Amino acid sequence: STTQNGNLGGLAGADTICNARADASSIPGLGNGTWKAWISTSGAGNSASSRLNHSTVPYKLVSLVESTTIVANNWNDLTNGNIQNSINIGENGAAYSPSNVWTGTNYTALATANHCSNWGATFANGDFGNSGAVGTTWSIGATTVTCNTLARLYCVEQTLY
Repeated sequence: STTQNGNLGGLAGADTICNARADASSIPGLGNGTWKAWISTSGAGNSASSRLNHSTVPYKLVSLVESTTIVANNWNDLTNGNIQNSINIGENGAAYSPSNVWTGTNYTALATANHCSNWGATFANGDFGNSGAVGTTWSIGATTVTCNTLARLYCVEQTLY
């Protein structure tokens, strides 16, 4: 739910933000999991595809009650270019207006060229997605923004199935 500039402290810093938001959630048990940001940087093993578990069960939005809102049925569905519902719910289950989300990741979960100097600078450019979109722009928009812009993160629980 929070916004930050593109100097996230690298991949580890972005993951720390995701885990801190889950820990601060009012949803019981949300802070018990391990969370990773849907972001990528340059270099081998640094794409969202390499960093995140590939779930065989549905990705769902968080909710104060058991969520039935499916984003994608599994990893292949998540990375095929269209998701079923936009990702516009914060860690407390509240919806927010569509906004920019730092990703540096295309919809297939591979790194793009713009990632705020590996999520460590505000003077560079970064690629972002739109939290109100369900097509490919949920993960990457048509333009880049300067990394001093404030944007959200997509956080994905890393439960193994």
